[in-house]
Amino acid sequence: ASSSSSSFPNAKLYSLLRLPTTSGPWATGDALDLARATHASMVDLDQIQVHPTGFINPSDPNNQSKILAAECLRSVGGLLLDRYGQRFCNELATRKSIADKMMAMSSSSTSSSNVFSLVLSLSASNAGADPHVNFYKKIGLLQVVHGIDELAEWFQSSVSHEIAAERLRTTLRTTLRSYQDSAKCGLDEFGKVVFRNVPAENLSTETFVVGQVTPVVHYCMGGIGVDCNGRVLRKKKSIREENGYNDDTTHAMSSSSSSSSSSSSNSFSSSSTFPAEDTNHPQNDACVPGLYAVGEVTGGLHGRNRLGGNSLLECVVFGRLVGEHVPLPTNHQHDGSITGTTKTARFGLSPTQSALCPSKFMV
Repeated sequence: ASSSSSSFPNAKLYSLLRLPTTSGPWATGDALDLARATHASMVDLDQIQVHPTGFINPSDPNNQSKILAAECLRSVGGLLLDRYGQRFCNELATRKSIADKMMAMSSSSTSSSNVFSLVLSLSASNAGADPHVNFYKKIGLLQVVHGIDELAEWFQSSVSHEIAAERLRTTLRTTLRSYQDSAKCGLDEFGKVVFRNVPAENLSTETFVVGQVTPVVHYCMGGIGVDCNGRVLRKKKSIREENGYNDDTTHAMSSSSSSSSSSSSNSFSSSSTFPAEDTNHPQNDACVPGLYAVGEVTGGLHGRNRLGGNSLLECVVFGRLVGEHVPLPTNHQHDGSITGTTKTARFGLSPTQSALCPSKFMV
């Protein structure tokens, strides 16, 4: 997802501009701008996925690029707590439902209200997600604290500066005891029915692994419209546009007609009635010659929300299709261009691999 102030998604969803992103500074939306310059169609640009857990780096908290805190940290038993030390959701719910709750609790500006905590028990941190946990600990995104007292001190110093440590200690103990009781019953107030690696009964000696998280812009389901082979589709045209009229032309002509005492037969006002858009017109579904698109830059495949892992699948499937359809040169000449053999064969690449290489045919 682009973080550029000039990108189309941000123009339509201005409220998301305050959120950090899992994209780096290189994600500027240039491909969308380039495609729009060719009159390519755009699909679902208002469908932006917000992920609930992007790590806040304690050594660089204001950096707008965040590392994702993977879902596996919650699936093994990680808890999400607000700055008061209270749970507010079913940690195993969908990304969207959790992110919506977090954003509703956050203020309109970047502040401590946007900061939440991810808390894992020792058993949760060792339960299958340990490669992730060890990596996050190594780069300083997760810290180890011992006992409920140190957990309260970490909260006070990292998340809840204005709240006394003693009050945090009391709230955290109440929160964790309530969670333990819910685990015994098999149901909590948020509808959670699966409780893995619940904190140990003795909270004073339990070891916790903790980190700060915040909602982040993670993925854009919308993008450039393509056909089933990755060919970029033209923007749909109305009959008015195909007859050479646009909003500027209409405005100019209506102004001219209103300044004269009578209108001529070939002038019209801005309130003139035009036929409805003909979506069956052949021009509407024509492709932009030689232009292909693959991956997150495309739109329409994922609908309103993308399932985890499907972005990689999308790249592989459509990368292969585009690799098989991109028109490659067939001869090798002395000026360095390729003739006599295909570019794929010359570089020893399969069609799939060539589709993933930079090409003037690719966006």
